[in-house]
Amino acid sequence: MSGISGSLPLYQITIPGTHDSGMSNTGSRTQLADFAVLTLVATEIGKRWAKTQDLDIDEQLDVGVRMLDIRITDTKPDTMSKGDGGLWVCHGKNVAGRALSFVYYPKVASGKRTGGEEYLTFDKVMRYCTDFLSKHPTETILLQVNREQGSGDDAVIWQRANGITGKWASAVNPSTGKSYVYKQPDTGSDWHITSMPKLEDVRGQIVLVTPDVKSYNYGMCLDTLNGWSVHGNVAGVSMAFENHYEVDRATKADYVQAFYGGDSTEKGEKFPYAQEGKIDSRLPYNGIDHVVYVNTSSNGFTIANGSPVHIADYVNDVLFTLDEGDGPFFDDTRGSFLGWLNVDFVTEQIAKKIWISNYPKGGLEYTKITFKPGEGVGDEKTYNMQRGTEVRLPKCMYSAPEGSGLAFQGWNVEGMTQYGLQQPGQTFSATENSYWIEAKYTQSWRSIARLIAKAPQNQETVINLRNDITATDFDTALMVGKGSKVVINLNGHTINRNTASQNSDFGRGSAIICQGSLTVNGPGTITGGSAVRGGGINVRSGDVTLKDVKIENNCASMYGGGIACRTLVSRAALRRKRPLPRITFCGM
Repeated sequence: MSGISGSLPLYQITIPGTHDSGMSNTGSRTQLADFAVLTLVATEIGKRWAKTQDLDIDEQLDVGVRMLDIRITDTKPDTMSKGDGGLWVCHGKNVAGRALSFVYYPKVASGKRTGGEEYLTFDKVMRYCTDFLSKHPTETILLQVNREQGSGDDAVIWQRANGITGKWASAVNPSTGKSYVYKQPDTGSDWHITSMPKLEDVRGQIVLVTPDVKSYNYGMCLDTLNGWSVHGNVAGVSMAFENHYEVDRATKADYVQAFYGGDSTEKGEKFPYAQEGKIDSRLPYNGIDHVVYVNTSSNGFTIANGSPVHIADYVNDVLFTLDEGDGPFFDDTRGSFLGWLNVDFVTEQIAKKIWISNYPKGGLEYTKITFKPGEGVGDEKTYNMQRGTEVRLPKCMYSAPEGSGLAFQGWNVEGMTQYGLQQPGQTFSATENSYWIEAKYTQSWRSIARLIAKAPQNQETVINLRNDITATDFDTALMVGKGSKVVINLNGHTINRNTASQNSDFGRGSAIICQGSLTVNGPGTITGGSAVRGGGINVRSGDVTLKDVKIENNCASMYGGGIACRTLVSRAALRRKRPLPRITFCGM
């Protein structure tokens, strides 16, 4: 969704979704009656008829699905009794309150599958979504949550679902700084939306979409109406539906094509909300903004029509993947509006064919954006975004070369150099064909101080200044530690401690404090230090050699405004013949 304009409201974006999204590995907790044989038969039938997907939730998100249809119950799978506050994902018509099929999901810890399986809960669905959004902050996930038919009490399920949603809403997506769950201010204690937000307002977030914002009632589920119809108010938008789920698979495929105004075998009906002869555009029908919402391959629980996989094998082939004849119905839909399509047994190929409709005909009008490491370490990263998309510059994803003393300074955006370096968080409109965005580096006081502090003992560390460095109020002196051997080549630049304007009794306000071996080669200047001793250089111990270096505009309250070479030596140190500090001037 990074390539889609953030100014579009969600109902104007074609979004691939899945029907009964969680049901990829149906379990055996179906109970039909008190007779074991009947229960066993119901279990095997239920497992086949309840399965609607091959991919787990996280796998669906990875291939491009952005709308999930989650059916929940407060019936606990292992006991088939009312649970202890949890909500479980299920599928199936309720018979005597007990015929529900549940789903097993792989156990996940620390983002990795650990082996073994467990029942899928609503809380785990939320975890899958939040894990995905933390890694993909430009995306949003539409989540439709309803109780399965006849399973549990509306008020109880609504209260529990709101509590679980609230728990995840209190967590912040580290990639966006916003809550993981989008909430509108007028919804009180409920998390469902009352009006359709723009994409830019919900990137990195989950958006709860249900027709009745105060209920998880099965009757309010978006796909419970058999046939085609219009929902008058779904978050302030009228939605048009094609949802024939009690027909054979050939009839189902024809209905979907007729819904979009395409050629199909006539079945005695023609959906009146589709424009004749072509897939519906983004224009409203009769002045009413509407979402085309299609459940492409669901079916009823009948032996005659077959299971979901039986239906989907045919319908998905006709709509998306047909390799013979004129190709699939959704072959090239660029520049069209398909709405929100909930698909059984989704694949990456299907998701891509749905997404492509968001882009104009005549080729995808992409802007190619390439991030370059410059002097940094890392690979070029290229992204394609829709022309005109607002690009927000990211944090630097590259690291400075080790031992360079370089620090990230900002992004150089080709074509915007007249505005200077751009900082992370700044935005620009990507209106050109391509952009090169290069990481730029500089040497800062802090990066040089860190490099000197890490200088290994008994090994020479050479630092070549490439620009002036100036300390801030939060910086300390450049500290050459005991046993370190540091060479600084000024190359005409200045080391400015930037404390001389303060009280000259400024603690560690020296520009450089030496306890090891230091050589400074000019030309260049050391300035701006203010300390008790040695505003420019405080030689506590070791050796300092200066060649063609100016020491100016430094001060001290006691000794050596420019340089102090003084130490307190104990008698014990003298007996050990401890060397005294020494300073050598060359070329002065």
